[in-house]
Amino acid sequence: MKFLYKFKWQNFVFLIIVLSVSYFNINAILNFIKENSNQLVLVTNVIIGLIGLTVLYIYRKQKADEKKDAANIILLEIQNAEKLLKQSKNQLYKPIPELLNTLVMEQESWNRYKYLFVADLDKIQWSAITDFYSSCKKFDEAVRLNNSFFEKNEIQIRVQLTQQRAECIKEYLPKIKNVSGSKKESIFAEMDKNIKLFFDTYLSHGLLYNPQRPIDDAKDAIVSLDMDLSLSSVGKKLEEIVKS
Repeated sequence: MKFLYKFKWQNFVFLIIVLSVSYFNINAILNFIKENSNQLVLVTNVIIGLIGLTVLYIYRKQKADEKKDAANIILLEIQNAEKLLKQSKNQLYKPIPELLNTLVMEQESWNRYKYLFVADLDKIQWSAITDFYSSCKKFDEAVRLNNSFFEKNEIQIRVQLTQQRAECIKEYLPKIKNVSGSKKESIFAEMDKNIKLFFDTYLSHGLLYNPQRPIDDAKDAIVSLDMDLSLSSVGKKLEEIVKS
């Protein structure tokens, strides 16, 4: 009991001391605020202003970096499309036109980022990029249409080849019934030769369906395309943005 009484008394004294010190500290702080209220308001406003400027700088820096990245992506897309279009054009205008099965614009970034360049591109440059991407989209639609016919041709080839193989086996089966050794192998070789001959003839005589519409659509898209857009004022402007 004595120990408990002594302990409680010491705590009480300690509490009184703490409260006294706190009271004087609080009073000192309040007096300081009262005497320097104008200066504190000024300092607070300066700190808030600095924070605001910092946030604004970070925002503008992020936007500038985003614009640089977007300009680089768009420029690379245009350059890659130009290269593929020139290759495709050579094939399209051959005596027997052929449409390559390569898409020239697998990813399209202009519609996603164009809002970033409102203040950087003039009306002519803006329209040039929009028209380029639009024509590339039409060209790729022609490629996809052509590829769909190619898939149908593959199915047709497999069906015809299977049928021809079945016909050959039916024809040569009686010939190998009572034959063995090298003669049997010779009959099999002759059968394989006839199957291959059918396959080569089937392909070389244009028996597959080669639609004209994808070729015409691809040509129409290429006619309106500027295949040197990256070398024009558009490409130079995008390069300036990337390097800024």
